[in-house]
Amino acid sequence: MAGYATVADYELRTGTDVPVEMEPTVQQRLDDTSALIDVYLRDCQEEVAAKYPDVLTALTVSHVYRVASIPAGVRSESVGSTSVSYNVDSGPLDLVESELTLLDALIDGACGGDEARGIGQIGIGYGGPPQPVTDQFGYWPDPDDIDIWVLSGRSRR
Repeated sequence: MAGYATVADYELRTGTDVPVEMEPTVQQRLDDTSALIDVYLRDCQEEVAAKYPDVLTALTVSHVYRVASIPAGVRSESVGSTSVSYNVDSGPLDLVESELTLLDALIDGACGGDEARGIGQIGIGYGGPPQPVTDQFGYWPDPDDIDIWVLSGRSRR
């Protein structure tokens, strides 16, 4: 698989000199991240890759660098009085919220918003018998008794 980034991209963007013996490992991590991105992009992968190759390279490198820079499972650490917080939200095989938001924007830019997500849905639900509210305009249903939703397509997440 040809990923979105190479070891040379990683070195350039992070300022890290990857030892020769570690290059296959770093390249595999870049390729794994590229595969995760492709899974998220679904049917829009080719369009996004053609329109935003540099952004995908930067995102791939950033993800691998972030995962490599933080010990597995640790979110923060303090030396004085020894305090450690553990991250239960993301790991090497997770794209974080900011990465997903960026990928959503790339999908919208390359494939269009609604075309990439589907047709959508509109719904309404009543929370029981309406309680009349009257004002100078007459009768209105109580807003607490009505649920209205509009979805612009299937959720990507």
